[in-house]
Amino acid sequence: MYAFYALENAVIAAADSFAIPWEKTHPSKVEVATELHASKGLPDVSSLLEELNALRKSEAYGETPPAHGWGAEDLVIAVEEYVQAVARLLGED
Repeated sequence: MYAFYALENAVIAAADSFAIPWEKTHPSKVEVATELHASKGLPDVSSLLEELNALRKSEAYGETPPAHGWGAEDLVIAVEEYVQAVARLLGED
């Protein structure tokens, strides 16, 4: 869950820095991640956001876990790389 929140907040931090509007909904944040990829060259984490949200809901609500191909270490690496990419883009690394 914490990886999901870290990734989502990195997307929002970048969006806010570039005045890209977003709403407090998961689909809006996925769209913003796609836009940041296209317009700013950030890694495309839209599918990762979707998968992490599905895992979060699975844990929180006891839903059937989604099928996924990510290991825990791979998830953490992908999130860390995105957070670092945002930091570099914003000149904060």
